[in-house]
Amino acid sequence: MWTHLSKAEYKQLCSRLSAEAIRDAHLKRKSKTTLGMNIVLSENVRKPRFTKRGTRLYVEQTASKYFKLIKSCTLSLKPDFTGFQPI
Repeated sequence: MWTHLSKAEYKQLCSRLSAEAIRDAHLKRKSKTTLGMNIVLSENVRKPRFTKRGTRLYVEQTASKYFKLIKSCTLSLKPDFTGFQPI
């Protein structure tokens, strides 16, 4: 692709492309400041990442879901004696 360029032209083109990429990255960053090399290197790499999943086991989740479903169904099956008249 760039085989027809001389070494100087190739180096100049590469530096221009990298400068353009850095400029675009700074523009996308907007006003956020960088942390700095020391802060980034001092961070713990073994820190657990935040996941959106809960900490409960899947069995516990499904059991509680089905328990609530069964409870609501049994409550709806109870006879309603509010209009009951004794004979």
